Amino acid sequence: MFHSDLQTYLLGTKERTDNCNLWVTQHVAAGTETEEAMMMTPFSSREEWDEYKNMTGEIKNMIAHANKLRDMSIITEQGLKTRIATIWYPLTVKFIKRFGKEMVPFDIRWAINDVEMYVFESTPTGWPSHVLYEP
Repeated sequence: MFHSDLQTYLLGTKERTDNCNLWVTQHVAAGTETEEAMMMTPFSSREEWDEYKNMTGEIKNMIAHANKLRDMSIITEQGLKTRIATIWYPLTVKFIKRFGKEMVPFDIRWAINDVEMYVFESTPTGWPSHVLYEP
């Protein structure tokens, strides 16, 4: 599938969109809520985009590393859950406090909800509706 064939969604709030100085297009792999899609994400500056990119990268890398350790039998399933609860989940909370729920990429939203349901056995976070981007 070519990127031009993918639906594109707008992240952020109206205020963010109105004050946007930099639009970034991000690809989202298939997940539980949408098939493959693109996201248009508004930023006030290059520095803000760099911070966002670094934080989302840290969130994704940490959980991937923890899963790899479990898959290699270096940590147990309980060890994985402990790392997720004490390290990974707080990273996501920090991210949401910094950027807001509207700016959380879909794949991270799905991961947060999975952790809430299967690790914490709690109600998953409700997310803002997907807004289709219309150029």
